[in-house]
Amino acid sequence: MVNGNLTLLESGIGMLEIDPRDSTEKESPAAAESSQTFVQDLLTNDLICAIIFSCSSPAAILRFSRTCRTALAAVKAYVVYVFNINRHLSRFFDDVPAFRTLQARTSTLISGSSAVQFFDRSYYPESDLDLYVHECRRHELGKWLIEHGYHFVANTRQDTSFDVAAVDWRIPPSDDDYDGMRGVATVYTFEKTTQGVPESVLKVQLVIASRTPIEVILSFHSTCVMNVISYEKAYALYPRATFEERRSLVCPTDGLPQEPAINKYATRGWEMVRWLLEAQRSKHNRAFRFGHDVSATRRAGLSHSIW
Repeated sequence: MVNGNLTLLESGIGMLEIDPRDSTEKESPAAAESSQTFVQDLLTNDLICAIIFSCSSPAAILRFSRTCRTALAAVKAYVVYVFNINRHLSRFFDDVPAFRTLQARTSTLISGSSAVQFFDRSYYPESDLDLYVHECRRHELGKWLIEHGYHFVANTRQDTSFDVAAVDWRIPPSDDDYDGMRGVATVYTFEKTTQGVPESVLKVQLVIASRTPIEVILSFHSTCVMNVISYEKAYALYPRATFEERRSLVCPTDGLPQEPAINKYATRGWEMVRWLLEAQRSKHNRAFRFGHDVSATRRAGLSHSIW
């Protein structure tokens, strides 16, 4: 499963700490039973647990789940709720199962700020949804979005008709985030105005890969956005660094300078690391582990290789 924010065991349940001055006193059976009842009531209250866990890092939640069976049950219930991909995508689509079926059929990947929010259990009101698509599936994805209430917003290099723009799919993107970026053939933008109060505009971008979507994702400006959501699983490639230590290693990229994007994530709370010291460039650096040999090789799905 994916993570959430796992370091604050002490502050999250600080109310349960015992005064050191009383540590030598033997607790009466009645007091012990009362304390146990209090803890049980606390851990079986989903609202209280959600508040505590929302302020906790991934490691703290993991450690807390290992304290007792009741804590484990509370953490499992929280994980099922908070990492609900249908709820996460319902902001953009009314029929989320239909989109996920389309995602499975087209091997489309979700990444960018949407995947960061999913793992980080956070919300950026101004963010869009970035879909990374094989070029042979561009027309199918675009037509599906139009059929579900979105309209195509052409950039200065594209025809205003999506059917025409989809034919000229190698027209370079004019979006600063993707212009000249390795592996990106073009970008199609779609928008939909919500009927809420106040009205807001939802944006979905189809990032068309010239070869494969994962190449684009691995070419991002830094490691904090190297997260992927497929139709059935979600992967954080640098979970310890990104969601526990709140650090992101800046990566050299093709195309225009990525300083605006780097600054955006620095503003959102990440420490942008420009280089690693020699001592940090080893297989023992669990935050940014290098694959120097077979034993250090990192593969998606192997928890010991990324945490």
